[in-house]
Amino acid sequence: MGHRTAGALMVARLAAPGAALAAVLLLGGCGGDGAGAPVAQDPPPTEPAPDEPAPDEVGEASGRPCPRALTEAEGPAVDRAATELPVLPEVGRAWVCRYDPAEAEGGADDAAYGWRRAGRAEPVPEGDLPSLVEALDGLALLDVDTSERICTADLGPRWLVVLADEGDLTGVVVDDFGCHDTRLTDDPHSRAAGEDGVLQGGTGVLEALGVGRGA
Repeated sequence: MGHRTAGALMVARLAAPGAALAAVLLLGGCGGDGAGAPVAQDPPPTEPAPDEPAPDEVGEASGRPCPRALTEAEGPAVDRAATELPVLPEVGRAWVCRYDPAEAEGGADDAAYGWRRAGRAEPVPEGDLPSLVEALDGLALLDVDTSERICTADLGPRWLVVLADEGDLTGVVVDDFGCHDTRLTDDPHSRAAGEDGVLQGGTGVLEALGVGRGA
């Protein structure tokens, strides 16, 4: 009897650690509070969207800053005075082109003229850019409405000054006749100058570049 009791106790003692370990594992896998469940991973941080590429109007125009002909504005805004001063871009490069009046397509009976480029675009020397910028800062609103001005009835060339801020082009068109009206366009290849009205001060721009009939 004594040996049997001791053997039974020994078996019970040897079995107890395994049973306890099994109980611990069983309890660890059956928790009701989600313990032991896979942990959700946070999504990776989203990268900011890349900046839109800067416009490259010089490249779109095959490297030609000045178009062959100036696009003519139409409608009542052609000769009205501008009501706001423009905000011009930084001037990294600039070119100047001369345009002479030419008979528009359709024949002389139409009594209409367009403006065709004479010669090539001339780059403005880097040393002349500060004087050009100063002259552009001198563009101003008209003192009176265009209908109240007295202008000479002569006809002469127009000058297009193309300003480049990286690949973005802005055009300043100056009449070298009459009241020397000055008009702007944000794309000299596709938009007519003067959609926002007429400015004054273009003679100073021509003087800074050493061009025009007064040069």
